Amino acid sequence: MCIVEFMKFLFPILCGVIGWFANVIWENSKYKREQKTYYWKEKINAGKKATEFYLEYLNLLNLFRLQFKLYKESFIDGESLLILIQQKEIEFYSQKLKQFPHYEYHHINLFYELIEDKNYQTVNENTEILQKINRISQSENVMKNEISELFDKMGNNYEKLYSNVLLQLKKIQKDLEDEVK
Repeated sequence: MCIVEFMKFLFPILCGVIGWFANVIWENSKYKREQKTYYWKEKINAGKKATEFYLEYLNLLNLFRLQFKLYKESFIDGESLLILIQQKEIEFYSQKLKQFPHYEYHHINLFYELIEDKNYQTVNENTEILQKINRISQSENVMKNEISELFDKMGNNYEKLYSNVLLQLKKIQKDLEDEVK
């Protein structure tokens, strides 16, 4: 009799322990699924915002490329080109910084590097070229040929930036496609 009563007491405890373990395993797997879902949603949102940033940047670079094409075809002069580039670049970055909602999309940098070192170096090189052009055009013996070569170099740099941004867009697209598979 004692064993039967002991089994009556032990059986519910054993069932409770098994149920508890099953619940812990279920909750743990549920938590991991929810975590993956949350991660995926955040990655998609970061991809959207990074793509938006890059597309706007591509529009700006296309504007610069068009201006350099017009310069090469002698539709605009070097001074006009210089002023247009500086104004457009300053306006673009100031507007972009004002409109970019940092508080909502701070996690983009967890997934994507918006400002790459290659692009940063190219932009710095263009800034140095602009400074050289300013110095040359302010000097007494202005060499049109040297200014033209510097403008060509800047145009090539904008082509590089354009190519780099397109590569970044393709990386984002591939990254999101790989996650779906």
